[in-house]
Parts: sequence; C-alpha cells; structure tokens
Amino acid sequence: MRALELLKAKHPETYDKARKFLLYGLVGGLGTVLNTGLLWLLTTGTAMHYLLASVIATECAIIFNFLGNHTVTFRATLKERTLWRQFL
Repeated sequence: MRALELLKAKHPETYDKARKFLLYGLVGGLGTVLNTGLLWLLTTGTAMHYLLASVIATECAIIFNFLGNHTVTFRATLKERTLWRQFL
C-alpha cells in the first residue's frame, strides 16, 4: 500500500496509467466470466443451440465491457445521449 501512495505522490501520471490498465483488465476479465457463464447457462439450462447462445452471450459481454469501461475505467461524465452515440 505504501508503494502505491509513493507512486501516486511522485508520479501521478504513471499511477493513473497503471490504475486504468488494471481496471481495464479487471473489466475485461469480468466480461470473459460473464460470456462464459451465459454461454454455459444458455446451452445447458435452456437447451439453446450453441451458436445462438454464443451470439447472445458475446453481445451481453460486449455491452458489459463497454459500460464497465465507460463508467469505471475512464469515469466519463458524458451526457446519456452522447453515451448512446458512442455505443452505436
């Protein structure tokens, strides 16, 4: 913990880049878990065809990653309308 405080105090730009990198990886990892979990749930729980289940799971993960990185990693304070424009 002390090392992070020193890094933040002496090199704020490096700290911010490292923070964003770690958060980006965390959001991506959670998106992978979401994708895999949904694919498993849709194929085994509902007996959905694996190709359709894969498309649905992938799209959900893409949306999750976009919103997660937008709100957590980059902490954007954009208007809702602009968010939808970026998304589309």
